[in-house]
Amino acid sequence: MANDNLTGNTISSTYNQLLITADTGGITGADASTTQIHCGGATAGAGNADTTPLYLSTTRVGIGKTAPAYELHIADTSSSCYVKIETVSGSEAGVIFDDQDQKWTIGVDGATSGTADVFVISAATGFGTERLAISPAGNVGIGTTAPAAFLHVKSGTSSITPYTGAELILEAAAAENYINFLASAGSSSGNGLVWSDTSGGNEAYLYYQHSIDSLVIGGAGKVGIGSAGPSYKLHVEDTQSASFVGMFKNASTNVGADCLRLLIMTAAGDATTGNKWLSCEDAANPNEYLLRGDGSGGIEVYDSSDRRLKENIIDISDALSMINNLKPRRYNRKGFDSSKYKYGFIADEFVSVFPNSVGGTTDGTRLDDDGNTVPDYQTISTKNLSGVLTKAIQELSAKVTALENA
Repeated sequence: MANDNLTGNTISSTYNQLLITADTGGITGADASTTQIHCGGATAGAGNADTTPLYLSTTRVGIGKTAPAYELHIADTSSSCYVKIETVSGSEAGVIFDDQDQKWTIGVDGATSGTADVFVISAATGFGTERLAISPAGNVGIGTTAPAAFLHVKSGTSSITPYTGAELILEAAAAENYINFLASAGSSSGNGLVWSDTSGGNEAYLYYQHSIDSLVIGGAGKVGIGSAGPSYKLHVEDTQSASFVGMFKNASTNVGADCLRLLIMTAAGDATTGNKWLSCEDAANPNEYLLRGDGSGGIEVYDSSDRRLKENIIDISDALSMINNLKPRRYNRKGFDSSKYKYGFIADEFVSVFPNSVGGTTDGTRLDDDGNTVPDYQTISTKNLSGVLTKAIQELSAKVTALENA
Protein backbone atom coordinates (compact mmCIF):
# COMPACT_ATOMS: atom_id res chain seq x y z
CA MET A 1 0.00 0.00 0.00
CA ALA A 2 1.15 3.48 -0.71
CA ASN A 3 0.50 4.90 2.74
CA ASP A 4 0.79 3.48 6.26
CA ASN A 5 -2.94 3.30 7.04
CA LEU A 6 -6.07 2.18 5.26
CA THR A 7 -8.96 4.40 6.34
CA GLY A 8 -12.58 4.47 5.36
CA ASN A 9 -16.06 3.50 6.32
CA THR A 10 -16.55 0.47 4.11
CA ILE A 11 -14.80 -2.08 1.96
CA SER A 12 -16.47 -3.18 -1.24
CA SER A 13 -18.53 -6.33 -0.83
CA THR A 14 -16.79 -7.80 -3.87
CA TYR A 15 -13.72 -8.47 -1.73
CA ASN A 16 -13.80 -11.99 -0.30
CA GLN A 17 -10.52 -11.70 1.58
CA LEU A 18 -8.31 -9.07 3.10
CA LEU A 19 -4.67 -10.08 3.44
CA ILE A 20 -2.54 -7.75 5.54
CA THR A 21 1.20 -8.10 5.31
CA ALA A 22 2.99 -6.12 7.89
CA ASP A 23 4.76 -3.16 6.42
CA THR A 24 4.82 -0.27 8.85
CA GLY A 25 1.22 0.05 9.91
CA GLY A 26 -2.19 -1.55 10.03
CA ILE A 27 -5.89 -0.87 9.77
CA THR A 28 -7.64 1.50 12.09
CA GLY A 29 -11.20 2.77 12.47
CA ALA A 30 -12.41 6.20 11.60
CA ASP A 31 -11.96 7.53 15.13
CA ALA A 32 -10.46 6.57 18.45
CA SER A 33 -13.60 4.77 19.68
CA THR A 34 -13.63 2.16 16.95
CA THR A 35 -11.92 -1.24 17.17
CA GLN A 36 -8.46 -1.39 15.67
CA ILE A 37 -6.99 -4.37 13.79
CA HIS A 38 -3.24 -4.45 13.53
CA CYS A 39 -0.45 -6.90 12.81
CA GLY A 40 2.43 -5.21 14.56
CA GLY A 41 3.66 -5.47 18.11
CA ALA A 42 2.15 -2.05 18.93
CA THR A 43 -1.05 -0.17 18.26
CA ALA A 44 -2.21 0.00 14.63
CA GLY A 45 -0.72 2.85 12.70
CA ALA A 46 2.28 3.15 15.01
CA GLY A 47 4.70 2.24 12.26
CA ASN A 48 5.83 -1.01 13.88
CA ALA A 49 7.05 -3.59 11.36
CA ASP A 50 6.04 -7.22 11.88
CA THR A 51 6.32 -10.20 9.53
CA THR A 52 3.35 -12.06 11.10
CA PRO A 53 0.19 -11.66 9.01
CA LEU A 54 -3.39 -11.29 10.20
CA TYR A 55 -5.69 -13.22 7.87
CA LEU A 56 -9.39 -12.38 7.62
CA SER A 57 -11.95 -14.01 5.34
CA THR A 58 -15.70 -14.56 5.37
CA THR A 59 -15.24 -18.05 6.93
CA ARG A 60 -11.90 -18.10 8.75
CA VAL A 61 -9.62 -16.02 10.90
CA GLY A 62 -5.92 -16.70 11.13
CA ILE A 63 -3.62 -15.13 13.69
CA GLY A 64 -0.05 -15.97 12.88
CA LYS A 65 -1.34 -18.28 10.14
CA THR A 66 -1.70 -17.28 6.49
CA ALA A 67 -3.73 -20.38 5.62
CA PRO A 68 -5.94 -21.08 8.66
CA ALA A 69 -7.30 -24.64 8.72
CA TYR A 70 -10.13 -23.81 11.08
CA GLU A 71 -12.61 -21.01 11.70
CA LEU A 72 -10.14 -19.57 14.21
CA HIS A 73 -6.55 -20.65 13.88
CA ILE A 74 -3.87 -19.16 16.13
CA ALA A 75 -0.25 -20.13 15.63
CA ASP A 76 3.09 -19.11 17.08
CA THR A 77 5.99 -21.32 16.10
CA SER A 78 8.63 -19.37 18.03
CA SER A 79 7.29 -19.50 21.63
CA SER A 80 4.31 -20.47 23.81
CA CYS A 81 0.86 -19.50 22.58
CA TYR A 82 -2.01 -18.34 24.79
CA VAL A 83 -5.54 -16.99 24.43
CA LYS A 84 -6.65 -14.68 27.22
CA ILE A 85 -10.23 -13.75 28.07
CA GLU A 86 -10.26 -11.06 30.73
CA THR A 87 -13.10 -9.40 32.58
CA VAL A 88 -13.58 -7.35 35.73
CA SER A 89 -13.54 -8.91 39.19
CA GLY A 90 -16.80 -10.59 40.18
CA SER A 91 -17.84 -11.30 36.59
CA GLU A 92 -17.89 -14.31 34.32
CA ALA A 93 -15.37 -15.15 31.62
CA GLY A 94 -15.74 -18.15 29.39
CA VAL A 95 -16.29 -19.77 26.03
CA ILE A 96 -19.65 -21.14 24.84
CA PHE A 97 -19.93 -24.22 22.64
CA ASP A 98 -23.24 -24.80 20.83
CA ASP A 99 -24.08 -27.62 18.39
CA GLN A 100 -27.74 -26.47 18.25
CA ASP A 101 -28.74 -29.43 20.45
CA GLN A 102 -26.71 -28.76 23.61
CA LYS A 103 -24.84 -25.74 24.89
CA TRP A 104 -21.72 -25.94 27.05
CA THR A 105 -19.80 -23.14 28.73
CA ILE A 106 -16.30 -23.38 30.15
CA GLY A 107 -14.55 -20.64 32.04
CA VAL A 108 -14.30 -18.81 35.36
CA ASP A 109 -17.50 -18.12 37.28
CA GLY A 110 -16.90 -15.18 39.56
CA ALA A 111 -20.47 -13.89 39.63
CA THR A 112 -22.27 -16.76 41.41
CA SER A 113 -22.09 -16.90 45.20
CA GLY A 114 -19.82 -19.69 46.41
CA THR A 115 -18.11 -20.22 43.05
CA ALA A 116 -15.77 -17.23 42.87
CA ASP A 117 -12.45 -18.00 41.15
CA VAL A 118 -13.58 -21.56 40.34
CA PHE A 119 -13.07 -22.93 36.84
CA VAL A 120 -16.31 -24.61 35.79
CA ILE A 121 -17.92 -26.53 32.95
CA SER A 122 -21.61 -25.70 32.65
CA ALA A 123 -24.28 -27.44 30.60
CA ALA A 124 -25.90 -24.18 29.50
CA THR A 125 -25.22 -20.81 27.95
CA GLY A 126 -23.33 -19.13 30.74
CA PHE A 127 -22.99 -20.51 34.23
CA GLY A 128 -25.51 -21.87 36.74
CA THR A 129 -25.75 -25.47 35.52
CA GLU A 130 -22.26 -26.55 36.56
CA ARG A 131 -21.25 -30.14 35.90
CA LEU A 132 -17.59 -29.93 36.94
CA ALA A 133 -15.59 -27.40 38.93
CA ILE A 134 -11.91 -26.97 39.77
CA SER A 135 -10.95 -24.73 42.66
CA PRO A 136 -7.73 -22.70 42.76
CA ALA A 137 -6.47 -25.21 45.38
CA GLY A 138 -6.78 -28.01 42.83
CA ASN A 139 -9.90 -29.66 44.27
CA VAL A 140 -12.23 -31.14 41.66
CA GLY A 141 -15.99 -31.11 42.17
CA ILE A 142 -18.57 -33.09 40.22
CA GLY A 143 -22.05 -31.86 41.07
CA THR A 144 -20.65 -29.19 43.38
CA THR A 145 -18.87 -25.87 42.82
CA ALA A 146 -17.31 -25.95 46.30
CA PRO A 147 -15.28 -29.19 46.37
CA ALA A 148 -14.00 -29.99 49.88
CA ALA A 149 -11.53 -32.69 48.79
CA PHE A 150 -9.21 -33.51 45.89
CA LEU A 151 -12.28 -35.21 44.37
CA HIS A 152 -15.75 -34.36 45.65
CA VAL A 153 -18.69 -36.05 43.93
CA LYS A 154 -22.12 -34.82 45.01
CA SER A 155 -25.60 -35.90 43.96
CA GLY A 156 -28.67 -33.88 44.89
CA THR A 157 -29.03 -31.36 47.68
CA SER A 158 -27.40 -32.38 50.96
CA SER A 159 -26.67 -30.63 54.25
CA ILE A 160 -24.03 -33.17 55.25
CA THR A 161 -20.74 -31.77 56.56
CA PRO A 162 -17.81 -33.57 54.87
CA TYR A 163 -15.09 -35.17 56.98
CA THR A 164 -12.11 -32.82 57.31
CA GLY A 165 -9.01 -34.26 55.71
CA ALA A 166 -10.74 -36.61 53.28
CA GLU A 167 -9.10 -36.92 49.88
CA LEU A 168 -12.24 -38.38 48.25
CA ILE A 169 -15.83 -37.46 49.13
CA LEU A 170 -18.88 -39.20 47.67
CA GLU A 171 -21.94 -37.27 48.83
CA ALA A 172 -25.55 -38.11 48.07
CA ALA A 173 -28.84 -36.66 49.25
CA ALA A 174 -30.52 -40.03 48.65
CA ALA A 175 -30.43 -42.85 51.20
CA GLU A 176 -28.10 -44.96 49.07
CA ASN A 177 -24.57 -44.19 47.90
CA TYR A 178 -22.54 -46.77 45.97
CA ILE A 179 -19.22 -47.25 44.21
CA ASN A 180 -19.62 -49.76 41.39
CA PHE A 181 -16.57 -51.71 40.19
CA LEU A 182 -17.15 -53.39 36.85
CA ALA A 183 -15.10 -56.10 35.17
CA SER A 184 -15.60 -58.77 32.56
CA ALA A 185 -17.91 -61.56 33.74
CA GLY A 186 -15.38 -64.14 32.61
CA SER A 187 -12.47 -62.55 34.42
CA SER A 188 -10.66 -64.78 36.91
CA SER A 189 -9.13 -61.81 38.73
CA GLY A 190 -10.81 -59.41 41.12
CA ASN A 191 -11.32 -55.68 41.39
CA GLY A 192 -11.55 -53.47 44.45
CA LEU A 193 -9.47 -51.28 46.73
CA VAL A 194 -5.80 -51.54 47.65
CA TRP A 195 -4.06 -49.68 50.48
CA SER A 196 -0.28 -49.22 50.40
CA ASP A 197 2.26 -47.16 52.31
CA THR A 198 5.75 -45.84 51.71
CA SER A 199 7.35 -49.09 52.84
CA GLY A 200 6.31 -50.59 49.49
CA GLY A 201 4.06 -53.45 48.54
CA ASN A 202 0.33 -53.89 48.95
CA GLU A 203 -0.46 -53.69 52.64
CA ALA A 204 -4.17 -54.42 52.55
CA TYR A 205 -6.89 -54.89 49.98
CA LEU A 206 -10.61 -55.35 49.69
CA TYR A 207 -11.80 -56.83 46.43
CA TYR A 208 -14.38 -58.99 44.71
CA GLN A 209 -12.98 -62.29 43.42
CA HIS A 210 -14.90 -63.24 40.29
CA SER A 211 -13.75 -66.85 40.10
CA ILE A 212 -15.25 -67.73 43.50
CA ASP A 213 -17.96 -65.03 43.59
CA SER A 214 -16.73 -63.75 46.94
CA LEU A 215 -15.62 -60.57 48.65
CA VAL A 216 -12.07 -60.87 49.97
CA ILE A 217 -10.30 -58.89 52.68
CA GLY A 218 -6.60 -59.59 52.35
CA GLY A 219 -3.14 -58.49 53.23
CA ALA A 220 -0.53 -59.30 55.84
CA GLY A 221 -2.14 -57.09 58.49
CA LYS A 222 -5.16 -57.30 60.76
CA VAL A 223 -8.74 -56.04 60.51
CA GLY A 224 -10.11 -53.93 63.33
CA ILE A 225 -13.81 -53.13 63.78
CA GLY A 226 -14.12 -50.54 66.51
CA SER A 227 -10.41 -51.00 67.27
CA ALA A 228 -7.64 -48.76 65.97
CA GLY A 229 -4.99 -51.30 67.03
CA PRO A 230 -6.30 -54.80 66.24
CA SER A 231 -4.43 -57.66 67.92
CA TYR A 232 -5.83 -60.43 65.74
CA LYS A 233 -6.76 -61.09 62.14
CA LEU A 234 -10.28 -59.94 63.08
CA HIS A 235 -10.60 -57.74 66.15
CA VAL A 236 -14.05 -56.38 67.09
CA GLU A 237 -14.57 -53.94 69.97
CA ASP A 238 -17.41 -51.79 71.26
CA THR A 239 -18.47 -50.00 74.42
CA GLN A 240 -22.06 -51.23 74.50
CA SER A 241 -23.51 -51.56 77.98
CA ALA A 242 -26.98 -52.84 77.13
CA SER A 243 -26.82 -54.12 73.56
CA PHE A 244 -24.81 -56.52 71.42
CA VAL A 245 -21.41 -55.99 69.87
CA GLY A 246 -22.20 -58.16 66.85
CA MET A 247 -24.98 -60.17 65.28
CA PHE A 248 -25.29 -63.18 62.99
CA LYS A 249 -28.78 -63.65 61.58
CA ASN A 250 -30.31 -66.07 59.13
CA ALA A 251 -33.12 -64.08 57.50
CA SER A 252 -34.69 -67.19 55.96
CA THR A 253 -38.36 -67.73 56.86
CA ASN A 254 -38.04 -71.47 56.23
CA VAL A 255 -39.04 -73.40 59.37
CA GLY A 256 -36.19 -75.84 58.79
CA ALA A 257 -33.50 -73.18 58.32
CA ASP A 258 -30.49 -73.31 60.62
CA CYS A 259 -30.00 -70.28 62.83
CA LEU A 260 -26.21 -70.20 62.54
CA ARG A 261 -23.80 -72.76 61.23
CA LEU A 262 -20.28 -71.83 62.25
CA LEU A 263 -17.47 -73.98 60.91
CA ILE A 264 -14.32 -73.94 63.01
CA MET A 265 -11.46 -76.15 61.93
CA THR A 266 -7.71 -76.45 61.81
CA ALA A 267 -5.64 -76.77 58.66
CA ALA A 268 -5.77 -80.54 59.18
CA GLY A 269 -9.55 -80.36 58.82
CA ASP A 270 -10.29 -81.93 62.22
CA ALA A 271 -12.51 -79.75 64.38
CA THR A 272 -12.90 -82.34 67.16
CA THR A 273 -9.33 -82.48 68.49
CA GLY A 274 -8.43 -81.31 71.97
CA ASN A 275 -7.68 -77.83 70.60
CA LYS A 276 -9.78 -74.81 71.55
CA TRP A 277 -12.72 -73.93 69.29
CA LEU A 278 -14.11 -70.87 71.00
CA SER A 279 -12.61 -69.01 73.93
CA CYS A 280 -14.43 -66.41 76.06
CA GLU A 281 -12.06 -64.44 78.27
CA ASP A 282 -12.55 -61.82 80.95
CA ALA A 283 -10.14 -58.96 80.26
CA ALA A 284 -10.18 -57.86 83.93
CA ASN A 285 -9.53 -61.34 85.38
CA PRO A 286 -7.76 -64.44 84.04
CA ASN A 287 -10.99 -66.38 83.61
CA GLU A 288 -11.52 -68.42 80.49
CA TYR A 289 -14.50 -70.29 79.11
CA LEU A 290 -13.89 -72.78 76.33
CA LEU A 291 -15.72 -74.77 73.72
CA ARG A 292 -13.24 -77.42 72.61
CA GLY A 293 -12.97 -80.84 71.09
CA ASP A 294 -12.64 -83.79 73.46
CA GLY A 295 -10.08 -85.53 71.23
CA SER A 296 -12.41 -88.40 70.38
CA GLY A 297 -14.91 -86.87 67.97
CA GLY A 298 -17.05 -84.88 70.40
CA ILE A 299 -17.13 -81.43 71.94
CA GLU A 300 -17.26 -80.20 75.52
CA VAL A 301 -17.71 -76.91 77.35
CA TYR A 302 -15.04 -75.93 79.89
CA ASP A 303 -14.60 -73.02 82.23
CA SER A 304 -11.68 -72.02 84.40
CA SER A 305 -11.77 -73.84 87.73
CA ASP A 306 -8.25 -73.56 89.05
CA ARG A 307 -8.04 -73.25 92.83
CA ARG A 308 -5.79 -70.22 92.39
CA LEU A 309 -8.78 -68.34 90.93
CA LYS A 310 -11.10 -68.99 93.89
CA GLU A 311 -11.56 -67.87 97.48
CA ASN A 312 -14.03 -68.28 100.36
CA ILE A 313 -14.15 -72.02 99.64
CA ILE A 314 -16.55 -73.89 101.99
CA ASP A 315 -18.61 -77.06 101.84
CA ILE A 316 -22.21 -76.91 100.61
CA SER A 317 -24.67 -77.43 103.44
CA ASP A 318 -28.33 -78.50 103.35
CA ALA A 319 -28.09 -79.42 99.66
CA LEU A 320 -30.95 -81.93 99.89
CA SER A 321 -33.25 -79.21 101.24
CA MET A 322 -32.31 -76.97 98.31
CA ILE A 323 -33.13 -79.72 95.83
CA ASN A 324 -36.45 -80.39 97.55
CA ASN A 325 -37.37 -76.71 97.20
CA LEU A 326 -36.93 -76.80 93.45
CA LYS A 327 -39.98 -77.24 91.21
CA PRO A 328 -39.14 -79.34 88.18
CA ARG A 329 -41.71 -78.67 85.44
CA ARG A 330 -42.90 -80.05 82.13
CA TYR A 331 -43.81 -77.38 79.59
CA ASN A 332 -43.74 -76.32 75.97
CA ARG A 333 -42.59 -73.03 74.47
CA LYS A 334 -45.22 -70.61 73.20
CA GLY A 335 -45.46 -70.41 69.44
CA PHE A 336 -44.09 -73.93 68.94
CA ASP A 337 -45.59 -77.38 68.61
CA SER A 338 -47.42 -77.96 71.92
CA SER A 339 -46.86 -81.70 71.71
CA LYS A 340 -43.10 -81.28 72.02
CA TYR A 341 -42.64 -81.07 75.76
CA LYS A 342 -39.58 -79.93 77.65
CA TYR A 343 -38.51 -80.66 81.21
CA GLY A 344 -36.77 -78.13 83.37
CA PHE A 345 -37.36 -75.10 85.55
CA ILE A 346 -39.13 -71.73 85.43
CA ALA A 347 -36.80 -68.79 86.09
CA ASP A 348 -39.37 -67.02 88.28
CA GLU A 349 -39.39 -70.09 90.60
CA PHE A 350 -35.77 -71.13 90.27
CA VAL A 351 -34.56 -67.75 91.53
CA SER A 352 -35.82 -68.42 95.09
CA VAL A 353 -33.37 -71.32 95.45
CA PHE A 354 -30.54 -70.20 93.19
CA PRO A 355 -30.72 -66.37 93.08
CA ASN A 356 -27.28 -66.06 91.48
CA SER A 357 -28.20 -68.41 88.66
CA VAL A 358 -31.05 -66.31 87.22
CA GLY A 359 -30.53 -63.28 85.03
CA GLY A 360 -33.07 -60.47 84.72
CA THR A 361 -36.12 -59.64 86.79
CA THR A 362 -39.73 -60.80 86.83
CA ASP A 363 -41.70 -59.10 84.01
CA GLY A 364 -38.64 -57.02 83.16
CA THR A 365 -38.47 -54.82 80.04
CA ARG A 366 -35.73 -53.14 78.00
CA LEU A 367 -35.33 -50.80 75.06
CA ASP A 368 -34.34 -52.37 71.77
CA ASP A 369 -31.95 -50.76 69.28
CA ASP A 370 -34.87 -48.76 67.82
CA GLY A 371 -35.91 -47.39 71.22
CA ASN A 372 -38.99 -49.60 71.55
CA THR A 373 -39.92 -51.17 74.89
CA VAL A 374 -39.73 -54.96 74.62
CA PRO A 375 -39.76 -57.81 77.17
CA ASP A 376 -36.45 -58.58 78.87
CA TYR A 377 -36.85 -62.28 79.50
CA GLN A 378 -35.18 -63.96 82.47
CA THR A 379 -32.48 -66.55 81.88
CA ILE A 380 -31.28 -69.58 83.85
CA SER A 381 -27.88 -71.15 84.29
CA THR A 382 -28.05 -74.71 85.64
CA LYS A 383 -24.28 -74.96 86.05
CA ASN A 384 -24.52 -74.47 89.83
CA LEU A 385 -27.05 -77.28 90.03
CA SER A 386 -24.46 -79.97 89.44
CA GLY A 387 -22.53 -79.18 92.62
CA VAL A 388 -25.70 -79.05 94.73
CA LEU A 389 -26.99 -82.30 93.20
CA THR A 390 -23.68 -83.98 93.97
CA LYS A 391 -23.82 -82.81 97.57
CA ALA A 392 -27.48 -83.87 97.87
CA ILE A 393 -26.62 -87.38 96.65
CA GLN A 394 -23.83 -87.53 99.21
CA GLU A 395 -26.30 -86.53 101.94
CA LEU A 396 -28.74 -89.22 100.78
CA SER A 397 -25.93 -91.75 100.63
CA ALA A 398 -24.95 -90.93 104.19
CA LYS A 399 -28.55 -91.41 105.33
CA VAL A 400 -28.81 -94.74 103.52
CA THR A 401 -25.56 -95.89 105.08
CA ALA A 402 -26.77 -94.85 108.50
CA LEU A 403 -30.01 -96.80 108.03
CA GLU A 404 -28.11 -99.84 106.84
CA ASN A 405 -25.87 -99.75 109.90
CA ALA A 406 -28.70 -99.19 112.36
